[in-house]
Amino acid sequence: MPQSSEERSVEPEPAPVAPTDARPAHKVDSLASLSSLGSLSSASSAGYGRQLSQISLSSVLSEYDVTGPGSADSEDESSDSGLELVAPSGQVAPLKRERAAQAALQTGLEGTDEIEQIPEVWEGQRVEKGEVDDEEKKWDDEEKKNDVGVKETIDEKAATAADTEPVQAAPTQPKRQLRQYNQETFEPAPRRVELLVNLAINVLKAVGNVKEYIAPPSNMEAGREEYTPLYRTDDFGGFHARNIFRRWQDCFCNPIDSAATNMVSLMERRFENKLSSRFTLTGESHSYINLGSYNYLGFGGLGPCADQAETATLRYGVGSAAARQEIGTQRLHVQLETLVAEFLGTEDAITFGMGFATNSTNIPSLVGPDCLVISDKMNHASIILGMRLSGAKIRVFAHNDMADLERQLITALTEERRWRKVMIVVEGVYSMEGSIVLLPDVIRLKKKYGAYLYLDEAHSIGAVGATGRGVVEYYGCDPTDVDIMMGTFTKSFGAAGGYIGGSRALVDHLRAHSHSAAYALAMPPCVVQQVIASMEIILGRDGTDLGRRKIDTLARNSHYFRQRLRQMGFIVYGNDDSPVVPLMSFFVSKTAALYRRLKEHGVATAVIAYPATKLTEARARFCLSASHTRQQLDYVLSVVDKVGDELELKYSQQRPPPAEVVY
Repeated sequence: MPQSSEERSVEPEPAPVAPTDARPAHKVDSLASLSSLGSLSSASSAGYGRQLSQISLSSVLSEYDVTGPGSADSEDESSDSGLELVAPSGQVAPLKRERAAQAALQTGLEGTDEIEQIPEVWEGQRVEKGEVDDEEKKWDDEEKKNDVGVKETIDEKAATAADTEPVQAAPTQPKRQLRQYNQETFEPAPRRVELLVNLAINVLKAVGNVKEYIAPPSNMEAGREEYTPLYRTDDFGGFHARNIFRRWQDCFCNPIDSAATNMVSLMERRFENKLSSRFTLTGESHSYINLGSYNYLGFGGLGPCADQAETATLRYGVGSAAARQEIGTQRLHVQLETLVAEFLGTEDAITFGMGFATNSTNIPSLVGPDCLVISDKMNHASIILGMRLSGAKIRVFAHNDMADLERQLITALTEERRWRKVMIVVEGVYSMEGSIVLLPDVIRLKKKYGAYLYLDEAHSIGAVGATGRGVVEYYGCDPTDVDIMMGTFTKSFGAAGGYIGGSRALVDHLRAHSHSAAYALAMPPCVVQQVIASMEIILGRDGTDLGRRKIDTLARNSHYFRQRLRQMGFIVYGNDDSPVVPLMSFFVSKTAALYRRLKEHGVATAVIAYPATKLTEARARFCLSASHTRQQLDYVLSVVDKVGDELELKYSQQRPPPAEVVY
């Protein structure tokens, strides 16, 4: 089984030593190495060209008790950071302001013992019937009036200024106002729960070891006894699969026979026995409220995007049957890459047929054995695989810990080994924790120490930001400050594949050297058209405001659902603006029971455990969508509240939000 970031061993860091040259070797050699790759961005190239001030370095070293050259009394050159976090003064988010005024939409489920009937409203049905929330329509009208009023005021001021003021040279661009960080919660389990979870895991291990001592498992194939086993099962991954995973395997890999929208139809299974991995389909299917799919903006179902995908299939066929570097590039691929570059605000973009492979096959094209990659502890398995395949040295910093990231960068600059290139790899929204990267600080550090920045926006593109452009827009950062902007089409766009955006030189390099571009088949035309159609809706080019309303609805649903869970007393990880909501259950047994009880009440969700997380940090993960209705969320919350009481999952020791949560 693939190992998670936590299980990956990291070599002990060498003690920092004073550099032999005032200019670190990886900065000196990097400009020459860029002749094949091209300059990833003008900003990062400039960063590599700067000399690291001995005074600046010594102050940072002394701050973290690391021995280094220079005076201990010297001050850090803060002007080198390039970005500052500016808290917006007197600004109240229109979304929260308007929602707070809507008392009619406040929830009233507290104290109810009965669970309502499942609100089985499929997304396609709701669109066909033309049902529109009156309060949402009212809010949209007020937003439009406000926008018109602001525009008229701006136009009047501009006209007055043109009549009264002489023509002057264009002023310099003001510094960007960066978004203030939201509070992220990672409340630990109570000490009692932590002890019981560890005890339960150790009991499972002990029982499994006794069982396998009495009847050792064998991976020999019948008729091939003289062969060396084709695969290993004697490691911990095999032990876990046989003795822990199979006890709740019915909670995973459930096939579906419908579009994965706000509702989903699950096919019922019958296992041969409780510990067997073999099952048969019963032929029955049932509908469930879907909180397990990454369909953040609701484009994954039937509708105008699917209709355009069907038209593309009739014109271009199902697939191109060739790689992009051969004769697999079609008109739609070029159109999509142009649209992606425009959407991201980059010079160019390249697309790939698989999101996982976008990381695993392109990272080796950017770094090699003489490079250093500094990776967030919670990065996805595709990133970990790509870093391993590259042969680069990997160092891990604590999740979203900027002090630890800076320590790793200082060590890279001061150690004897000379790195040709240093690259920081982070995600926008972390899919297991529900947290959001502290991007302004990462950009500040990457500029300060001349490193490259690789940003994976698989779960954030389309899902966060005022217009769905991801964490770069969410924080108000400059897209050119991110050297490699990676993302996927598998979540918010309801399709498949991935992309990388950046400078034209970077994209040209990937077109020539990426294994996915050279050997993998091109994206099917129907998938390409699905992405184009959904992205144009987000941009408003379909002539409606559907894209903006979807983004706003997703933000409302995410805030409402997360806050209600916290108010009930559950431990919920992550950022308030993240559509990924992990509910911590810790016990494997309770996590399995939670999944089964929710399914009995018509709710389908995902449960996560080892190897994606630690053995002691099992959880249920709810993925919110713009297609979820208020009634569906209230029903799910009522079910989770009841089941949480039955299983005693309300571990939070923090005081819940006192105010009533407003949708």
